[in-house]
Amino acid sequence: MPLGRHLALLVAALALSLSQHPAAAQVTNVYDITGLIDVADLLILQGNTLQWHHPGSGAAVGRHGGANDPTTISTSSNSETLMSNIAWTPTWPSPPPNEIRFDAYSSIYSNLTPALPSGSVAVQTTVLSGRGSVSINQFPDETNNFTLIVRFADGANGAALLTVRITVTIRSISIAQLSSSELQVSWPADDPSFFLESTPTLVPPSWTIDTHDVFPVGNRFIVRVNPSEPQRYFRLHRP
Repeated sequence: MPLGRHLALLVAALALSLSQHPAAAQVTNVYDITGLIDVADLLILQGNTLQWHHPGSGAAVGRHGGANDPTTISTSSNSETLMSNIAWTPTWPSPPPNEIRFDAYSSIYSNLTPALPSGSVAVQTTVLSGRGSVSINQFPDETNNFTLIVRFADGANGAALLTVRITVTIRSISIAQLSSSELQVSWPADDPSFFLESTPTLVPPSWTIDTHDVFPVGNRFIVRVNPSEPQRYFRLHRP
């Protein structure tokens, strides 16, 4: 089953040509980002782009003390390295040695590989090195055009390098036909914050939380449905 923009899957109960659709392989993308952080900066990820937003307190990322240090990017997808220590030096409204001690947005880096997926994803952040901290300001979903915002913070005097790992896992739905009238819908069970929603049409959609019983089986959640309509769409969604 292909992944749709909203991770929606069409269930044509009377027209499934295959008796079973096996669980899709899980895709995990990893983004390791290093920047020189003074107070705090926000990294914006959308599709194949990166951009910094400096809220104004302290110097912008890479600009402390009049420097013009690059942001370093390394990425992988399912453990395959795609980018390795790529240096990106963003431009800001004022050139160095200006420290950008005001609210401002950097230029956009547009060659991020792999791109941030459009669909239901689980996001985790960890500090790999440095004295600072990391947090998620915004999870990506259809209401924000699948834009992830991650906050890099230093919290000490002066500036220091901070390396953060952002792990993005695509939430996949699989469908198996158990009989002529019963279907089984399943998805990974490692993040219980996602709920199964369904709608009988996409024009316009009317998404509601699916009320069928959910059973954990191995590393997946399982729902069995008996759709009465000729078609029904499902998606995973974090309320």
